[in-house]
Amino acid sequence: MSLSTITLQYSSVRGKEKNTSYPFKAEVKTVDDLEKIARFDHVCGEYADGTNTRKNAIKGYRSKKTFRKADCLPVDCDNTNPDPLAEDIPASEWKTPADVRAAFPDVPFYVVYSRNHMKEKNGKTARPKFHVYFIINDMTSEKRLAKLKKDVQKYFPAFDPAALDMARFLYGVENPKVEFYDGDTPLDTFMEQRTVLPETIPTGERNSTLSKYAAKILKRHGDTAEAEALFYKASERCEDSLEDDELKTILGSARAFYHGTIEKSADYLSPDEYEEADDAGKKPVTSDTIKQILQKMSVCVRLNQITGKVEIEGMPPQHSKGNAANVLPVLVNDYLTKRRMPCAKQTLDDCLVLIEDENRYNPVEKMFESTQYDGIDRLKELAEILGVEGNKTYVLYLRKWLHQCVAMALNDEMSPYGADGVLVIRGPQGAGKTLFCSRIAMKAEWFAEGVSIDLDKKDTVIQATSVWIAEMGELDSTLKREQLALKAFVTACCDTYRQPYARVATTKPRRTSFCATVNPQEFLNDETGSRRWWVVEPTKIDCQKLKELPECWFQQMWAQVYTELYLPNPQGFRLTEEERTKLQADNEKYNKPLPGETEILDKLAWDSPVCQWDWYTVTEVRDNLMLKPLTTSQIGKVLKKLAERDERIMTKKPSNKSCYYLPPMDKNVRFYRHVDNFRPALADVDTLEDASAPKAS
Repeated sequence: MSLSTITLQYSSVRGKEKNTSYPFKAEVKTVDDLEKIARFDHVCGEYADGTNTRKNAIKGYRSKKTFRKADCLPVDCDNTNPDPLAEDIPASEWKTPADVRAAFPDVPFYVVYSRNHMKEKNGKTARPKFHVYFIINDMTSEKRLAKLKKDVQKYFPAFDPAALDMARFLYGVENPKVEFYDGDTPLDTFMEQRTVLPETIPTGERNSTLSKYAAKILKRHGDTAEAEALFYKASERCEDSLEDDELKTILGSARAFYHGTIEKSADYLSPDEYEEADDAGKKPVTSDTIKQILQKMSVCVRLNQITGKVEIEGMPPQHSKGNAANVLPVLVNDYLTKRRMPCAKQTLDDCLVLIEDENRYNPVEKMFESTQYDGIDRLKELAEILGVEGNKTYVLYLRKWLHQCVAMALNDEMSPYGADGVLVIRGPQGAGKTLFCSRIAMKAEWFAEGVSIDLDKKDTVIQATSVWIAEMGELDSTLKREQLALKAFVTACCDTYRQPYARVATTKPRRTSFCATVNPQEFLNDETGSRRWWVVEPTKIDCQKLKELPECWFQQMWAQVYTELYLPNPQGFRLTEEERTKLQADNEKYNKPLPGETEILDKLAWDSPVCQWDWYTVTEVRDNLMLKPLTTSQIGKVLKKLAERDERIMTKKPSNKSCYYLPPMDKNVRFYRHVDNFRPALADVDTLEDASAPKAS
């Protein structure tokens, strides 16, 4: 900074006390420059645009809130007692710029004589009246600037104590008279030196005095050229000059103390931070503030879109990574407190939520996009490893499910979609079913093993949907719960829960694909259908090969799925109508019998000719087959299921009662009716007793 340069903002008017707009900015480097500006009302420093109490926008708004920076400090010298009842100041005590020069040696400043200079005013004789523009180091803190102004007025009481307002403007002068007094010590530096250094440093106190001073200026200004210049300037006050080598030694020792002790202190603020702290009280803490703090702390906060968790990297080594979400707000709050920047906990949490959301990322998507597919067919080899290569249907389910995994990881935030099915691997215990699922998921944080989903327990839902691939272990046990809700859950398009620091729950697209493992043959017991369960039965899973394959193999396998299956048709993982029909038929062998289904199958003569079949109500079937522990609703479900599977079974609803066209009873079972026009439907009619007189069988 040149020690003759100051920055002013000015208006286009003169003598307008109510004006608060100073939209024009100028750098003053010479007396001539200041003469041009001093014709108009002006302010010292830089002020941002703002709005007044009436919400009107104002350019260059003069107020404490819009103050941004200053490189000069204005003070008034009117040679008038501010107390109207006190005696007037005698002429012998009037101050002139020469007196200011004497009081502030080596401090550069401009003088502009005021509009009432050497003029009578309010019945008082004419006297010197002028404004002083002291050059200072750049200051962004309105509080520090105000304190400096008070200290200067206390040191030189002739300056008007009623003119210390930081948002005060200076009247324009029609024909300004300007003077410049040269110097090489900014006012704030001069005042700092004055408080810690005597006018003359005695010979016996040179080393200790300069050592203490060097430590102070290094702490305030950092190890900078400015601090070094101040040190050598202070050395000029020594009664007897020190040699250059001695001065270098003193400064070197102070630097070592600064870097080794002061800088490492937990409470130490760098010069920039010190400036920021002094100015922080009037600035509200915003997300930008927290971003800057995190950047200074080298901490990155981001949301993992696959796991739904907040990832915090760069925490100090003394803090655990697992507890980072709880520790980070405390560290940030400590940082703010040291800098006198008050921030409510909820505000801090809200800012962290915003930042983590802005930094959200999808690691699986990054893997797809960063991996160049090498063209080698690994899907065929994967089918061989799983032991399904000989079954085209199983290979279809495997490829469709892998395609679905990619599509779900890349789910659309604006128009989310759900999965189509769950890959179910059926086989004996210890066959490697879970090993297969975990290896293709690649990373531990992308895979959940053996999840047990209870839709009434939030934790199980979060666990199941906080990964890319989730394995439902022992599917037969899971399916014992509410199956309709579970089927809807595994193909849902969104998940809703509350993130760390967040006030409310958020909804995110489902990015999880489910697979399942099961041991028994019969594990499906839902009469509403099983299209979501894509069952494959491996001949033998090559566990050794799974363990030996490197991660890059699976990365290339996913690159193949992404390139060959997903990109040409993102929604191509869904089964066609024909494939669904075949799936339903194939899944019949995995269905558990409904209550009463086995008894009905055993007690009806299914091999008898259709001409011997007849119509029966559900109640008649229950009573005559002695299935009374079961309800008619349960029997009806069995008959409906059998009718869907066997085209020979017909249904009708006379008088709103369901009737089924069924085969006769087994020859050992008698079938009675409570109707007059009963026609036997059994093959061996001769063995029946009189139908009009029902008897127990």
